[in-house]
Amino acid sequence: SYAESDEDVVILKRSTKGIYEDSSEANRLGKKVDLNFRLLGISPNMGPSSALSAGYYIDRNKLFLLEIGSGKGTYSQSRRESMNGVSKEFNSEAQVNQIGVHYKQFAGNSFYFRSGIDMQTVDYKYDLTTSFYESNREVSSFKGESVIASFVIGNQWQWDSFTLGCDWIGLATPLTHKISSSKPPQAGEYETWDISNFEDMQKKYVTDSSGVLLRFYLGASF
Repeated sequence: SYAESDEDVVILKRSTKGIYEDSSEANRLGKKVDLNFRLLGISPNMGPSSALSAGYYIDRNKLFLLEIGSGKGTYSQSRRESMNGVSKEFNSEAQVNQIGVHYKQFAGNSFYFRSGIDMQTVDYKYDLTTSFYESNREVSSFKGESVIASFVIGNQWQWDSFTLGCDWIGLATPLTHKISSSKPPQAGEYETWDISNFEDMQKKYVTDSSGVLLRFYLGASF
């Protein structure tokens, strides 16, 4: 048999990982709390563009986030019927609220991927008024809720305590969804366009998969 002597053993040095001074990764060292305000962007299922988030760092490259958002979207349009000269005004309004839990993993100096679950509720109203009959005002509405799973990629830059970041792009899909109450347009009172538009809004706000795009935010870490 062959016996290896101590002189035959080669001792290898362990490789060490370094980070650049004043880089975003270096500036995350020692941070425990991350607070951000989202300014704008496209959120899942026409969710609010602005939101507040609070994060807790497990280490410099991993953190959990709690995010709360609330917003109101409005849309109006007027047009005149060519057949009878009736003027019609369309107005829609949606109150959307979101709360979610997310995990963010940095894969470099500032690049990260983020995944999470959001609970979204929507209260939508669609108002049609015609000038031909002063009393002819019909309002349709629905309330819905969904649980949305999302995955996004982005960059977050860190200067001492100041933070600036953006969720560049992502995908989101409802895991569960339901329309809790609905008052749809009535055939004969509404045109086909109104009924179709109402159904499209239910899909966009509650049931469809959607994208995440260019959600800019700023905040502080300490």
